[in-house]
Amino acid sequence: MPIETCGFRLKPYGFFAGSPAIDVPPPVAKECHGETC
Repeated sequence: MPIETCGFRLKPYGFFAGSPAIDVPPPVAKECHGETC
């Protein structure tokens, strides 16, 4: 029985250029006082 195969790929377009997570500033280090760190 003859068959034909087909495939596809999902590639994001513009995701990394427009992702809001890219422009997030690094977290500010807070000082630790006592045993609550």
